Amino acid sequence: MRILLLVLTVTLAACASKPTLEELEDEAMVSGDWSAVERREEIQKDLRGESAQRCPDKHTVVCEQMGGSEDCECVSPRW
Repeated sequence: MRILLLVLTVTLAACASKPTLEELEDEAMVSGDWSAVERREEIQKDLRGESAQRCPDKHTVVCEQMGGSEDCECVSPRW
């Protein structure tokens, strides 16, 4: 019983410490720092498998930051 209570307490503490995306956005509107929002969105993309661009064999994904967005493309190696 004590172990179950300990597991439940740890689980609730872990869930309570993670702010929602909406809370992060509200905080970013006040502070002007959107880095936490962007990190959360990247994590969500990774979990959904959207961030990994598919390229043909022997090609590599190259991404470039342009302002607030990221532009990625497949490039072939130069030998």
